[in-house]
Parts: sequence; structure tokens; C-alpha cells
Amino acid sequence: MTHIIWKNLEQVEHYARIRYRTVDQWWVNNREMHLVNRLFKKYQLKGTILDVPCGFGRFNKLLNNYGTVYAAGLNHFAVLYYNKKVCSKLPAIEASAEDLPFNDNNFTGVFCFRLLQHIHNSKERIAILKEFNRVSSNWLVVSFYVSSWLHHIQRSILKMPAKITMITKSQLMQEAQTAGLRLHSMHSILPGFHAHRICLFYKLSSL
Repeated sequence: MTHIIWKNLEQVEHYARIRYRTVDQWWVNNREMHLVNRLFKKYQLKGTILDVPCGFGRFNKLLNNYGTVYAAGLNHFAVLYYNKKVCSKLPAIEASAEDLPFNDNNFTGVFCFRLLQHIHNSKERIAILKEFNRVSSNWLVVSFYVSSWLHHIQRSILKMPAKITMITKSQLMQEAQTAGLRLHSMHSILPGFHAHRICLFYKLSSL
């Protein structure tokens, strides 16, 4: 698994300041926020929401428009930053996405953004989705990087390192079904050019 390992609070603060400062990343951030907000509005996704991993709390304000937000993250300093700078009333806890310390059906839904593309093994992705399924009573909003012919050409020409795992839509649907989920809708950040997809799943048991 590839992820950022923050070693102190200052590193998290620095990352939060610069991550979406350039023009292209500013646009990506705005586009992602717009799509997530539209998704929650369109499908009336409300209730208790688990944000995992919460990172530096980028989506906290938006998610609070749709319910009560709880948060979890694996990195100690990210959780510390979240509780200090983002939300102290409902503090985030340190926990792994594969082993969440919550009861079954504890939340209405689970929100997971920009994690699964760092999981390079199908069994690990399925295990995480199963854990999200377990703690959710209804829905999941999870982002993936979904490959296309354009991305294959781009990576072959530029010889890009495989830091991010892209999966096909059929593979995504198969992994979701194995985890007890049904893909309801998929939304592209930039159709035809950007691989990032925001996906809405429902529990098969709730249909």
C-alpha cells in the first residue's frame, strides 16, 4: 500500500496548505467538491456518515451539510490535525480501514475518498469494501481510478511509474459484488481524460 506517512503535525499542516494550491489541483479540488455535493443532493444521502480516511478534513464541511460526520484515519498526526484544526466536537479516531472499531450498521453511510487507488491488491480492496459494508446500514461513496484506452496509451508513452492502481469498470463491479455491494452510479472528474471516478454503492442486503 502506498500512502503519505506524515511524521509530525507540521507536515500535515504544510500539506493541507499546498496540496491544492496550483491552478490544475485547485480545479481538481473544486470539481471533486462539486461532484460529491451533487451526488449527495441527487440521491439524498443523509444520516450518520463515516469519513475514512479523513486525511486533513478536506470534505468535513461539505459532509456536515448532509448529516453527522464521524472520522477515522490511520496516521496519528493526520488525526491530531483533524481534531485540532477541523473538528473537536466529534474527534476523529485512529483506525485502519481494514479493521474499523465500530458495530455493524453503525453508520448510515461511509465516505472514502482517494484511498483505493493506493491499494494494489484485489483481495485487500475487497476486504476494505467488506469492512465498509459491515459498518454501513445503507450506502457507500468510494472513489477509484478506473482505466481506459486513453490512460493505457498515456502511460505507455510517458512510462509513468505504477504508483496508482487503475482497475477496469468490470473489475470494480466484480470486487464490489464480492463485498456485498452494488454499483449504482459512477461519476468522472473529467470524462475521457482523468481516471478518477466517484462511485455510489448500495448494500445488496438493503435492496
